[in-house]
Amino acid sequence: MNAIKKGIYSLKVIFGYAALWGSLYLLIMILSAGLSTVRIYFMERLIDSLAGSAGEYTGIIIFGILLVLSIILGNLFSLLSGFMMTMISSELNKKQIPVTLTKFRNIKYECFENKNNQNMLQKISENPQSDVLSVFGTMISVIYSVIGTAGILAMFSRASYLLGAVAVITMIPMFILESTAANKEMKLRWNMTTDIRKRFYLQKLFVDKNALQEIKLFDAKKELIAKSDELTMRINRDMEKTLKKVLFLSSGSSVFIIIFTAATLAFLSVMLVKGSITLGVFVSLVTSLTSFYGFVRGLVSQVASYLRLSYGIGYYQDFLALPERRLQSGAAHDIRDDEIRFEHVDFRYPTGTADVLRNVNMKIDKGERVAFVGENGAGKSTMIKLLLGLYEPTAGHIYIDGVDIRELSDEERRKVFSVIFQDYQSYQLSLRENVALGDISKLHDDVKIKAALDDAGIGDLPKMNDKGLDLNLGKIYSDGIDVSGGQWQRIAMARSYISDARFVIMDEPTAALDPIAESKMYERFANVLSKRGAIMISHRLASAKMADKIFVFSGGTVAEEGTHEELLKKGGLYHDMWEKQSSWYVTKEA
Repeated sequence: MNAIKKGIYSLKVIFGYAALWGSLYLLIMILSAGLSTVRIYFMERLIDSLAGSAGEYTGIIIFGILLVLSIILGNLFSLLSGFMMTMISSELNKKQIPVTLTKFRNIKYECFENKNNQNMLQKISENPQSDVLSVFGTMISVIYSVIGTAGILAMFSRASYLLGAVAVITMIPMFILESTAANKEMKLRWNMTTDIRKRFYLQKLFVDKNALQEIKLFDAKKELIAKSDELTMRINRDMEKTLKKVLFLSSGSSVFIIIFTAATLAFLSVMLVKGSITLGVFVSLVTSLTSFYGFVRGLVSQVASYLRLSYGIGYYQDFLALPERRLQSGAAHDIRDDEIRFEHVDFRYPTGTADVLRNVNMKIDKGERVAFVGENGAGKSTMIKLLLGLYEPTAGHIYIDGVDIRELSDEERRKVFSVIFQDYQSYQLSLRENVALGDISKLHDDVKIKAALDDAGIGDLPKMNDKGLDLNLGKIYSDGIDVSGGQWQRIAMARSYISDARFVIMDEPTAALDPIAESKMYERFANVLSKRGAIMISHRLASAKMADKIFVFSGGTVAEEGTHEELLKKGGLYHDMWEKQSSWYVTKEA
C-alpha cells in the first residue's frame, strides 16, 4: 500500500511540473502496447489472405500495408517516448530543483545537525528528481506490460478459451518464480550498499591529493588495498551466492515456458489440421509466444524495480515534511543603534537533555569589539547560532536595537551580521563569486571586491593571472587553480569583509593557526574592522586583549565580564586561563 501511495505521489509531481509531456508519454506508451496486439492481428490477416484464393490481392495489399505501417508507427512511438522522457526530465530540472533548493534553504538548521536525517539529506542532495522520474517511468512500463500481456491473452482466447486459460495459469508460477528472483536480487543490492560505500571510500583515497600524500609517506598502500580487496571478495561472494539462487529460480520459470510452448505448438497444430484455426492464426500465435514471455518477465522486473525505486520517493517525501524556520515578512524594522541585548536567555538543543545556555544576560554596544572566551563546550558557538537565527532561544529574548531577533527578516539580519566560520567553505567558483557571495549585490563591483581582498591580505591573487577576478578556483574547471589552505582562508575573510554588516562575527576562524600567528591575524582583524563592531570567539585568548569587552563563558553562562586588564585584576577564571596561555604568545628574540 505504501508503494502505491508513493507511485501516486510521483504521478502528482510529474503532472504538476510536466503535465503536457507526462500525458503525451502515457498516451504514447498505451498506444504502443496496444499496437503490439494489433500488429499480430494484421500478420494473421495477411497470412490468411496469402493462403486464400488465387487472384485475391485486395486483402494482401490492405493488410500488408497496415502491417508495415504498424511497424513504422511502433518505431516512431519508441523514438517519441524517448524524446518525451527527455522533455519530462528537463521540466523537472527546471521546476523541481528550485523547489528542492528552496526547501533546503528554509528547513530548520537543527535538521542538518540531526544524525537521523543525514542519509536522507545525502540522498536528496544527489538527484531527487531522478527518483521521481524513474518511479513514473517504471509505473508506465508496468501499465505497458499489463496491456501487452492482456492483448496477447485475448489473441490466445480468440483461438481457444482453453488456450487463454492455460496461458493465465502458466503466468502464475512464472510470476512467483521471477518475482522471488527479483526480490532476492533487490535485497542483495540493498545489503551490499554499505560494503560498496566503504570500498568506494577506500578507492577514493587514492585520488585525493591530501590522502595520497599520507598513504605514500606511511606506506599504507598495501593495507588499504587489502581492505578494499577484502570488501570486493565479500561483495563478490554474496553476489555469487545470490545470483545462483536467482539463476535457479529463473531456470524454473524457463521450464514452465518450455512446457507451455510445447503444449501450445501441439495444441495449435491439432487445431490447424482439424481446420479449427487458419494458418494466419497459427503463425501469428506461435510468433507471439516470445512477446508473451517478454511481457510477463518484464512485468515482474518492473514491479520489483518499482518497489526498490519507491524508497527514493519516501526519502523525498520525508525531506519535504521537515520543519521549516519562520520567515519574517511585513514592515521593515528601523534598526540604527545596533545595540545587542541578551535577557535571561536559555537554550537547549532539540535532541539534548540539558540546557547549553542558562540565564545569559549581556549587552553589546554599537561598534563595540567584544570577545567570547572559554573552554570548548562552554556555549560560545551556540551564542553565535542564536544571533544568526540558526536556532531560537528556548527561553528569554535577544534584542537588536529593541527588536526581538525572532522578528527580523533574513535581509535585516544580514545588514547587522557577517560571519567568518572556523569551517569556512571553499567554493569552486570564480574568485569574484567567492568574495561577492558575502554580498551578492557587489558581484560586479570590482573596486569593492579588490578592496576586500586587500583587507584580507590576498590582494595580489587577481594580479597574478590574465583573468583577474574571473579566475576560476577549484578542480572542476579545466583552467581552474587549486589555491593553498591559507589562501582559501583569506578568501573566506574577504567574503566577510565585503559585506556592509555592522558586526563581523569571527567564530574561531584561526583555530588551525599556531597561537602567535593567530594573535597577528586578530591584530589585522582589528585594523580592518576599526569602523564597525566585531564579535570574536576563541578558547584561546589572542583576541581578548584587543576587545573593548570580554565575556568569559563557563558551564553555559557568563561567568565574568570586563576588559582584559579588569579581568586580570579580578584573579578569576580569565586570569587563570591567561596565566596558562600567556607563554604561547611570547616570541624569543632572534
